[in-house]
Amino acid sequence: MALVVEDGTGLSTAETYSEVADAATWLLKYGKSAFDSLATTALKEESLRAGTLYVDSKYESRMGGSRANSGQALAAPRAAWYYEDDGRLIGGTTVPEEIKRACYEAGELHASGEDLNNAIEDESDVKAVTIGPLKDEFFQGRTKEKRYPAIERHLRRLLQPLGVLVRA
Repeated sequence: MALVVEDGTGLSTAETYSEVADAATWLLKYGKSAFDSLATTALKEESLRAGTLYVDSKYESRMGGSRANSGQALAAPRAAWYYEDDGRLIGGTTVPEEIKRACYEAGELHASGEDLNNAIEDESDVKAVTIGPLKDEFFQGRTKEKRYPAIERHLRRLLQPLGVLVRA
């Protein structure tokens, strides 16, 4: 199945933001080879789709603006979208390089066997307290979503900070 790449018009059928060759070239340039090592183009496309799905589903709620077209499949392009650090407007037909790179990183993780959509770190631990003859064990901690700093670094200029109320 051929990969449908977003061209900046807000395609309803888009599956990713760039071609396999672009992802492989960028990743190899930075010494990341799991994606390029996949045996077939179909497997590379699958990894790029999975990476894009992860980035869009995890981070779209923190992206400024709104989807440029109501029927578009992916989070970008976006209308009224600004870089968070300097306030520059990102054009409504633009897919920023930062999103493409975040998807490359996520595709690389998928290619190396990381299950992006079920990435949970269990920080639970059982604590025991003994007071005299009484002993009590209890659960302390929580389960949290796994973070991928490499992906977040690429997106940091495009995302609104957590806990910030934005009024129109």
